Amino acid sequence: RYPGSNAGVISAHTDFEVFSLIHQKTKGLQFEIHANANGDGDGDGRGEAQWMWAPVTADDDTFLIIPGDMLEFWTNGAVKALKHRVVNCGEERHSLVLFFAANEDEDAAPAGKHAVKVGDPAEWCSAYASARSKAGVSPGCKLTQGIHLQHRIAEAEANWARLRSKGKQGIASNANQHQSSHPIE
Repeated sequence: RYPGSNAGVISAHTDFEVFSLIHQKTKGLQFEIHANANGDGDGDGRGEAQWMWAPVTADDDTFLIIPGDMLEFWTNGAVKALKHRVVNCGEERHSLVLFFAANEDEDAAPAGKHAVKVGDPAEWCSAYASARSKAGVSPGCKLTQGIHLQHRIAEAEANWARLRSKGKQGIASNANQHQSSHPIE
């Protein structure tokens, strides 16, 4: 549940886990999509490519599945984590979100048919390589769900502190609650 007209937005982010299941009764959720310059989003090669925010329909009969960071890592980028945000639509927002995560010690390295040598950065997708680097994972060591989650929460808390120092308001901070790690701007 989010407050009404005096609320800001929940900043653009990808979810830290494998995937999220969302049911929303009120508009406000937006997905970042790739579109060409004519804005039709079909990627037909006509026009310059650009990213844009697309509103997601609120429907009582719809559940949304949003791929997260771990799914992108495991598939070595074949499935992309979906960047999304929540914007203020001037009315009270209700949504139900269920996050599906791996065990804390689960290796985030590409797996199955996407498996690569952990010691060969040339084979890593950019998201996995970036997550390893940002979390300070040494060569030869594994990036786990727990390490990734700790890093992303710390990153979000730093962003939260930056926003608070600028006088912006947001959801009450609690690092143990997933939603609170996405500050409001």
